[in-house]
Amino acid sequence: MEDYSSVSVFENRFKETKRVKRQMYGKLRPIDDIIIGFLCGVILYESISMLYYGYITLALLFLSLCILYALHMFVFRSMLIARREAKRDLVIYNAKDPEKWIYYTEDCIIFVNQYNGGIEKFKYEQIRKLSETKDLFKIWLPQNLFLVAHKGGFVKGTPLEFIEFIKRKAPKAKIKLKDSSNWYS
Repeated sequence: MEDYSSVSVFENRFKETKRVKRQMYGKLRPIDDIIIGFLCGVILYESISMLYYGYITLALLFLSLCILYALHMFVFRSMLIARREAKRDLVIYNAKDPEKWIYYTEDCIIFVNQYNGGIEKFKYEQIRKLSETKDLFKIWLPQNLFLVAHKGGFVKGTPLEFIEFIKRKAPKAKIKLKDSSNWYS
């Protein structure tokens, strides 16, 4: 397996734990949140009108369905996906928390699979958006693919330098970050 450390500007290594997976898959499609909010609002309105007309049992059923559906989408969905991905990693990599290595060179991003030696390269022009969670940066590519950089996993460089590097390399990308002025001060 080739070593890209000598040519990389940034190097990110991290274990893909359940916590990382939950942050990775927590909010994939914001349209789901809008649709769920709308449906819950309609069901809540119908429940109130049923209560008004005396259909208490039916109103409680609708209300409980609304609450269960919202809980599933906002709370349990990311946990279920994280558990499924952990099982997949155990089968594919024979490891509970596989380690990910990503190198950021001047020309491209190199993702190295530590278990089979596979290499994937992505050009910076492909980056559509850079977003962040509590511990991760998500680098969004076309077709809803994304790469992850763990904020605490930089072997080369710092998170602030990394953000500036991505802004410079992918000027057309949308940058959606939290206030980073107090990071690592």
